[in-house]
Amino acid sequence: MILMTFRAFILIFLFLTSTAEAQQYWISQASPTSHNLRACFFTDSTSGWIAGDSGVMLHTSDAGKSWTFQNTNINDGIISLFFLNKNRGYGLAWEIDNTPPNYYGTRMLTTTDGGQSWNNFLYTDSNLFLNSIYFLDSLNGYMVGSGGSLMFTSNAGTSWNYGVIDSGMVLGFPVEEIKFFDSQNGFAVGGAFDIAGVIWKTTNGGRSWQTRIVGPEPLNDLHIFDPMNTIAVGGDFEYGSSKVVTHDAGGSWLYNE
Repeated sequence: MILMTFRAFILIFLFLTSTAEAQQYWISQASPTSHNLRACFFTDSTSGWIAGDSGVMLHTSDAGKSWTFQNTNINDGIISLFFLNKNRGYGLAWEIDNTPPNYYGTRMLTTTDGGQSWNNFLYTDSNLFLNSIYFLDSLNGYMVGSGGSLMFTSNAGTSWNYGVIDSGMVLGFPVEEIKFFDSQNGFAVGGAFDIAGVIWKTTNGGRSWQTRIVGPEPLNDLHIFDPMNTIAVGGDFEYGSSKVVTHDAGGSWLYNE
């Protein structure tokens, strides 16, 4: 719970530092639910979704002025959302069920009607807890998570394959987030507290990845401005937030607390 709260703080930090004309203040708004909200995604300036504990999903079509509940048919905490457009969306939820037969792992959610109805299924590997999902189009997508997982699909998620990682130096470090600039070039971020912040880079659509340790603390999120410029943010509770930036497509990274 603390980790997800810290991640939410990092997302706000990223937004403020990466938007040239950022609003200088935030307007507090009453939440329509008492559940913790962990994931947020907007397809444009008015249409968006937020989700969180106990399978809660809400949708807005007026830039967050009002929210409508959607039924996901799950009770697990939703931790990641991604939408290709106003209709097609994806989500990830962690399932930890101590009631026999004891289901564990990641539950995947999909919608093709803007969340009016959601389908879900438990991913086949019960030891894998996935942190983020990302799709380039209706066929090609990616998931990242525990154990250094960097996965891709080219058939809309019918099957998933692991990308090849170039180094065992960061083997097993959790991957927190993944984003692409185009169909071939993308970054993933993650790491471990008090050990390393890690950047993974691909230039072939996620089939293989090059790794680089860029700081002492894990990275939680990133934003790709253009092919040359990317910012990633992270940190810990002891020393606060930190960021790394590249101006040469990931050839070098500048670390700053």
